[in-house]
Amino acid sequence: MKLADRYKAEINAFFEGTLPQSVRDMVKGHMWICEHGHFDTLTVEPPREVGGGQYEIAVRFAIPEGYDIQGHDKYSGYIAYDDFFHGRNVAGH
Repeated sequence: MKLADRYKAEINAFFEGTLPQSVRDMVKGHMWICEHGHFDTLTVEPPREVGGGQYEIAVRFAIPEGYDIQGHDKYSGYIAYDDFFHGRNVAGH
């Protein structure tokens, strides 16, 4: 299973702005939001039984106030999926 599939609910919450700063889950492992000034990343550490490691699987940017964008998320950004970044609320960019 791909990380983006395994953490789909958490990625959605990350872009909606409802994911807690840090989450420890016995099944999914440790997940947290790293703040980098103008952007944030969603970092996950899956349990060793499913591969372990540490991965930044999504990056988000605050949508500028007044900017009309499709979707209702609080943030726009990118999701790491199939070795590529896929845009979310980035108007095709």
